[in-house]
Order: sequence, then structure tokens, then C-alpha cells
Amino acid sequence: MAGFVAVLMLGGWTLGAEPSPALLAAASGTAFAAVVLGQLANAFACRSETRPMGRRRWAGNPLLLWAVAVEAVLLVVFLGVPPLPGLLGGSFPPPAGWALAALAVPAVVGADALHKAIQDRERGRTGRRLVRPVRPVWPVWPVRPVWPVRPVWPVRGAAAPSPPGQAER
Repeated sequence: MAGFVAVLMLGGWTLGAEPSPALLAAASGTAFAAVVLGQLANAFACRSETRPMGRRRWAGNPLLLWAVAVEAVLLVVFLGVPPLPGLLGGSFPPPAGWALAALAVPAVVGADALHKAIQDRERGRTGRRLVRPVRPVWPVWPVRPVWPVRPVWPVRGAAAPSPPGQAER
């Protein structure tokens, strides 16, 4: 919203005045671009619950890179290819609008890093996770095998099982 108001004010709008349709469309395009760029940053920031975005490899997930590239192309198409901007009520933002929209990226990354740092500090203080792990839905009851199962690994104090086909002595 700050980018929306800033583009309006940079375009000459004052409080109480009616903005021109072109200026309103440019401000709407800036707000839309800020949301999309923030979501692009969020896609990278949410790849780990504990490590900030800068501590992960960028190319670790090629499908994520493709998805981000497609989303960036769609952003430009939605804002710059007629008649889509008119149908969506926006237009291509001015350079100052793009700069303001790009500020959503460090805002999201910084908020995510701060959240993870606070969680890390709290986890270090208590020695446990703050978020309970998700319990699996299946199986709900304790599963016991129907057939007798022999351990695959050696058990202390137990005799080694005889090979299959040989009678036990």
C-alpha cells in the first residue's frame, strides 16, 4: 500500500483530490508488482523452517526456479501486454513504482530471517522445537505384524537365527 500511495503522490496527487485514471492504474500496477515480487521472495524464504534464505543454495530446486521465472514473465504480461492491464485495472508501473515494488523483496526476506533468528534463539534457550511436528495420519493405531518377525540385526544375548530351510537344533 505504501508503494500505491507513493506512486500517487509522485504523480502529483494530493489528499482529497481525484487521481487521474492513468495515475490510478500505474499505482495499482505498482501494488500488484509489489505483491507478486513479495511472493517470489517468499517462495525462496519458505524452503526451510530454520535456515534463512541466504544459507540455502539457489539452484537446489529447479522446479522452483522455473515457477519463479514463469511468475515473473506473467507479471510482465499482466502489466504490459494489452488488453490485460486494462481488464485488470492496472498498467505498467513507472520506474519509481518498480523500485518501490522491489522493496517488497528485502522486506519479506528480512522478516523471514528475523523470525527464524528469534526461533533459533528461543530453541537454543529451551532445547526443543517451538513448532510441534505434524503427526502422520496413518497409521492411527499401533501396527503389529501378523506373522512372526525375526530381527534383521543381531540382538545381544540372542542366538543367531538359523538359515532358512535348516531345522533348528
